[in-house]
Amino acid sequence: MSEKHLVGRRQFILISAGVAAEGIGIPCGNRASPYDIQEAARKVGRIPRRRLDRSGREVSVLVGAATWSPLAVEAGIQCGVNYWHKSDDWNTWNTESVPQAILKNRDAHYCEVCCDRVRGNHERGVIDEEAHYRFVKEALARTGLGYFDDMMFHFGYHNVAEIQNRGLIRAYDRLKKEGLVRHLCLSQHSYQGNSTVKDGEPNYEILTAVMNDGLYEHAQFPFTYGDN
Repeated sequence: MSEKHLVGRRQFILISAGVAAEGIGIPCGNRASPYDIQEAARKVGRIPRRRLDRSGREVSVLVGAATWSPLAVEAGIQCGVNYWHKSDDWNTWNTESVPQAILKNRDAHYCEVCCDRVRGNHERGVIDEEAHYRFVKEALARTGLGYFDDMMFHFGYHNVAEIQNRGLIRAYDRLKKEGLVRHLCLSQHSYQGNSTVKDGEPNYEILTAVMNDGLYEHAQFPFTYGDN
């Protein structure tokens, strides 16, 4: 396949959102009317859902994100998207406000908060109970969502041994007791061969250990057919 036909995973997600928002017909750059968005949603149809076994929740197979444009979010809602990645990004300097359609029908949507490592990036940062706890509280105050359905450990653990660092788990337990979060999940990257991460291990080994540990409810992870 030629390079011009290759589409990366993130680009595919943006294109998918764009198809819903543009209705396979609204020219890019034009301002869509409510009718245009409804027509876009009608063309795309209802997005199917799948059951998360542990909680029994029915989640749309296309996950939305706070980084989508307002038109894409509105079209997604009308198409049945009900899980929103990085909801803590809403009401920040680079994103729009929380959509009114979500605020007015809050229990129909699953909003996720992403907790990154602190004092560094996903390779050099650390897990810090108090920092994660404060971050979620601040995100709730900023967004006005009232609670987050899912609290995610963003980028995941560096290796199997690090799973025993319970800092994020303790922050989750505190927030859950306060009724501010409901479910625990993670996005797990692979750190095997990463020169920046000491003792980095592959994501399939880490995910296996996480499943055996039994504390997380679900995970997001990069996957290519043929990987372990």
